[in-house]
Amino acid sequence: MNGITRRELFGGALALGTSVGVASLSGCAAQDTPQKEPEDHRPKSNTRSGIDSAPTALPSDIANLPEIAATLWATVSDDAADRMEGPIFDEEGTLYVCHRHTPSDGRVKTSKVLKIAADKQVDTLYELEGGDFNGLALHEDGRLFIADMSGHIRVIDEKGEALDELPCSCGEVAILPNDLVFGKNGDLCIANFAGNALNPAGGVYRLTAESKYQTMVVFQEGLHTPNGLCFSNDYQSLWVAETSTNRILKIGVAEDGSAKTGFLDVSVVYQGQGSAGPDSMRVDEKDNVYQAYYPGGGAHSFLMHRAFLLRTFW
Repeated sequence: MNGITRRELFGGALALGTSVGVASLSGCAAQDTPQKEPEDHRPKSNTRSGIDSAPTALPSDIANLPEIAATLWATVSDDAADRMEGPIFDEEGTLYVCHRHTPSDGRVKTSKVLKIAADKQVDTLYELEGGDFNGLALHEDGRLFIADMSGHIRVIDEKGEALDELPCSCGEVAILPNDLVFGKNGDLCIANFAGNALNPAGGVYRLTAESKYQTMVVFQEGLHTPNGLCFSNDYQSLWVAETSTNRILKIGVAEDGSAKTGFLDVSVVYQGQGSAGPDSMRVDEKDNVYQAYYPGGGAHSFLMHRAFLLRTFW
């Protein structure tokens, strides 16, 4: 069993893929507490080119929910070409996050794994020119696994030294790893960010712990650009964010780590509206899921075991 689980999945803060800072969501008021009209903290630009546009409109299903404005916790960069994604915490409260420098032509020049201490000291743990880092998973032995959308799954140690590059294909299927998370038995689940809203070419795959992460098997295929992944606290469900279809799936997990296939074992828990799609996601100790959206710079909080949307953050 992976020993770094709940703190890894949610640690009191959520870094959004469109942000160059880390936004804290602590201090959330109860849902029925009267709140003053929040300021509009949504970004005025949702494009990599930096062209200004109107703030992303809230879909009708969440327009009247309580909004909580995130506050800046730490500034990482003032460069509009920088993006962050895939935040995780270790047991000491240190935040690790992917940082990508993307020029205006869309090419990813440099990717880093940043290490941000509780005192907000920011250090570069690992850097790779040409990488496209999107997700992180921390193994109980201290190794950090990196989802590199350029077509690689990389492994580094606690000092940032490259240790290994894992298989990134399953049969004839080449994997574009966007996010990854460890299961109860230590298997590494990987989101293959492939396809689009009309082409279910994506899926979730597993690198098995038994094979020392050298054998990849299918968890669930036929998905539309699967992105964020997280397990429920009991590891009996895997949440999957599909970006292009703007929906969140719940997939049952068998004892051996495979996907359940019964009629009620796979469900669309939430279907969103609008152009922004779900990206990174994390779960807290009460099984609430916090879902970041891109573009848009927002996050939604779900009481997932009841399939009930609680509130939205901007």
